[in-house]
Amino acid sequence: EIVAPLISDQEDEGFGAFNLDEFLAAQGLPVSEAKDQYPNFFSIVDALIGLYERAVEQAKTQFEFTVQVTHEHLEQLDCHPVMGEIERVHLNSFKRRTKEHLAEHRATLQSAILQTAKTQGVPKRRPKFTETSKQILRSWFDAHGTHPYPTEDEKHQLAVATNLTVHQVSTWFYNERPRASKRQK
Repeated sequence: EIVAPLISDQEDEGFGAFNLDEFLAAQGLPVSEAKDQYPNFFSIVDALIGLYERAVEQAKTQFEFTVQVTHEHLEQLDCHPVMGEIERVHLNSFKRRTKEHLAEHRATLQSAILQTAKTQGVPKRRPKFTETSKQILRSWFDAHGTHPYPTEDEKHQLAVATNLTVHQVSTWFYNERPRASKRQK
């Protein structure tokens, strides 16, 4: 019997998926279509992403190997259900640590991309607030009226959805909370 998909498509995101254009847009940097305009920047970024993707593949291989060895070990022992549960908990813990390790790699990659943009003189654009972006932010704000404080992940998602930077989204929420409070009075 073979272990069911070791890393499902939904879990693959936690195992290092990285969307360069989303990240660049959220940071106010030119996206991949600007490769001709900034060839040095994008060649360095491509090399950084290659290193990152190799680390992700290495982590996936290590995780899959660990799962397979554990599964074979359990089959050989024809073990008690309690032992199986202990091994499952161990694998989940290993999976969590692997994802945390990859999150550290992703943060390093993002930092390196931003530093490369600075050293290569790639200008940041300051996206403008459109009515659509304001509407998206207001709708999130209204839906979370009792606690209108988005997490960092939510800020990033809102930045991508609105074509704004994470900083702009944070500032909008910072300014909107007192405005909403005044409107309620």
